[in-house]
Amino acid sequence: MIRILRAAVLCAALIPVFLATAVAQAAGGPDDGLYAPLPPEGSAFVRFVQADPTIKEDQNPAANGKTYDGRDFATVSPYYVVPKGKTDFAFGAAKTEQALESGKFYTVALVSGAKLVVLEDKAADNRAKAMIQFYNFSTQDGLMLKTADEKVEIVPPALKNASGSREINAVKVALSVFGEADSGSEPIGDVVLERGKALGIFAFDDGASGVRAISVEASTDTTK
Repeated sequence: MIRILRAAVLCAALIPVFLATAVAQAAGGPDDGLYAPLPPEGSAFVRFVQADPTIKEDQNPAANGKTYDGRDFATVSPYYVVPKGKTDFAFGAAKTEQALESGKFYTVALVSGAKLVVLEDKAADNRAKAMIQFYNFSTQDGLMLKTADEKVEIVPPALKNASGSREINAVKVALSVFGEADSGSEPIGDVVLERGKALGIFAFDDGASGVRAISVEASTDTTK
């Protein structure tokens, strides 16, 4: 039986936040210094996920030698600002490299077998729609996101260490994560999908009980 941690939250779109901050900083005045620093031009944005259940201690991720706060299993960091271009990633003992593009968002996951997976996060193309992103960091192929009544497939089956996404109309709906065949499901519950916002769900292995999933509100830390 798949077990879902019911912590679904909506993820605010990040680029409008940067634009609003830029306007406030450009205006100057008594609020100077109250805002987080703007990301430099040509930046990419990277977050880290610790998805290896066999590693019990916190693992510190790094990009081009810069180390960030340690992550324990089934946790997701904020997005951090990283210069575009070839980037060397380390997460615990695992290492990989990836060419990052300016303005794009990436998720770097430490997965089973102490390997690193880098996924580009799809940006919303239509601000009139809501975005759902689903990440399958379990060892089971074919996890999918559906309405709780199984009538509508929201995100099609995702292979392990892969992701899927879909833009849909704003709606309040009950969702569930389903496995293949008779592996079962567990409702996430009602979520409100709003225009211009995204909902992200991460699935992880959960020992003999199967899979658990968490929803994490996206945030960006421009101070590190």
